[in-house]
Amino acid sequence: MDNFIIKHMRHDDYLEVDRVSSSYLKKLLRSPAHALCQQERSSAMEFGTLVHNALEDLDGWQDKVVKAPKFDLRRKADKVAKEEFEREHVGKEVIKPEDYEALSIITSRVRSSRNLTELLDGASFEESGFFTDPVYGIDCKIRVDVANHEDRVLIDWKTCQDALKFPYDAKKYLYHLQAAFYLDGMSEITQKDWDRFVLVAIESKPPYGIIIYDLDLDSIQKGRKLYDDALSKYTECKFNNEFPSYEDRIRLLTIRD
Repeated sequence: MDNFIIKHMRHDDYLEVDRVSSSYLKKLLRSPAHALCQQERSSAMEFGTLVHNALEDLDGWQDKVVKAPKFDLRRKADKVAKEEFEREHVGKEVIKPEDYEALSIITSRVRSSRNLTELLDGASFEESGFFTDPVYGIDCKIRVDVANHEDRVLIDWKTCQDALKFPYDAKKYLYHLQAAFYLDGMSEITQKDWDRFVLVAIESKPPYGIIIYDLDLDSIQKGRKLYDDALSKYTECKFNNEFPSYEDRIRLLTIRD
């Protein structure tokens, strides 16, 4: 199948496509057995999805959501009011008032950033890319938050607790693997070289600070080595039809001061 991009593909539809993703490869590096397990969605992930959706449509996100009022369902009047509220807002996502306030601040910060304004100028949002890895022949997929095709820059939104400590998150969650996988995927799809990956760290608590990180080429190369190792391991697992858990050996445990 040819390499291609689908714009604004529904996230659920993207997840249904049976191809290898960077998230899958990260789990596989922990153990092949972990790669087969579905990840439970946390409240932090739910908030991250809200942020992604709002940033995908900076000017129109408020038309797609509505603040949830408080109803005391022990009272008949509130039950009726809840039913009326749901009828009035069919098709809109109901979110907590504090989340609505957070999205208002975050989108305002993004709009007021001169650097982000330049990066987002003429860019495409939410592109789903599909390609075959040229080394292993494995069908892969990527879900790009923002792609600036003119400058060949990928931008990824990341919610976090502390934007100043985000480099620790990037290492822990293997964001450099994702970056290399995405850049190489876009290069394969477009037949042009993509080598710049920008991570926007967005704090999930007040005051919702934002820091923009430009991932250096050395880190991208380290990420490339990681995803190559993961694809190699995946090929071995598929060949043997075995996805084992941790290696069967006794490890030394040291309790440090």
